[in-house]
Amino acid sequence: MKISITEKQIFNELSKANIYPEKMESFNEGTSKSTYKIKTKKDTFVLKLFNDANYNDIKDKITLLRKLSIHYGNILLPINHKPVMINGTPSYIYKYFEGECFSKISIKNKCFEFGKIVAE
Repeated sequence: MKISITEKQIFNELSKANIYPEKMESFNEGTSKSTYKIKTKKDTFVLKLFNDANYNDIKDKITLLRKLSIHYGNILLPINHKPVMINGTPSYIYKYFEGECFSKISIKNKCFEFGKIVAE
């Protein structure tokens, strides 16, 4: 389900985190279809909105991701320590990295293969 949030609301909340978007586009992929690519002068970020979660759930997820990154390194790492609330919807922001959407990858037993990589 797509969340009804305007670009202006996103820009306002990101500016509170010292992120000033020059361009924003929806990935329009994945399970929630609520993920945006945010380009600034210096960096590119991803804003992930969670329409079916509450603040504490996302706060716990951010904490877990931060702990995992200490031990395992290459983990998707939110740049914020607490959820960013956009129009009442919890979200987090992480640095953009090149890659392919998991749903577009066509290899046999991709969930199993992905799990093996993560387990290493």
